[in-house]
Amino acid sequence: MTFYEKPTNSIQSNEVIVANPFISVLIVSVFAFLIIYLGYRDFKKNQLLNKEVKGKITTGNCKTDINRVYNSRTQSRGVSSKTSCIVSYKYTVDNQEYDGVYTGDMFTETQVGKEVTIYYNDKEPTYSSMKKNRFTGLFIMFFGLLIFGLIIYSQMNQQSSSKTNN
Repeated sequence: MTFYEKPTNSIQSNEVIVANPFISVLIVSVFAFLIIYLGYRDFKKNQLLNKEVKGKITTGNCKTDINRVYNSRTQSRGVSSKTSCIVSYKYTVDNQEYDGVYTGDMFTETQVGKEVTIYYNDKEPTYSSMKKNRFTGLFIMFFGLLIFGLIIYSQMNQQSSSKTNN
């Protein structure tokens, strides 16, 4: 006589649990729409920077963070570094002087007094940047649309194969 009986509805060790396809598609679709939204927001932000003017760098400071890294796959050690720069600049629009701050990478110009191109919004000149990324937003939107297209394609493929099996 045994005091413990194995439940009949338990999952065997060699069985695979398959998630509901609707939930999987929903999660990936939300992720794809989030990517599309972020790309659109970046694209619109860069469209607002519709004018350019010459300005001067007032302060520039770069900082390099160095970290020791260990790669367990190759059993090797190394050094990783990341340089970030904060640059303040001044520019003039319609005889009004404005200040701006730009945070960038090690390729950012930091020489104080150097003349640089400043991109700004003609309706709101306080909105400015030293760089204008024309294609970043479009690339992000394309990537999100690609993910969403792959979801639709896989669902159509799955539906057509289930119809031929019936």
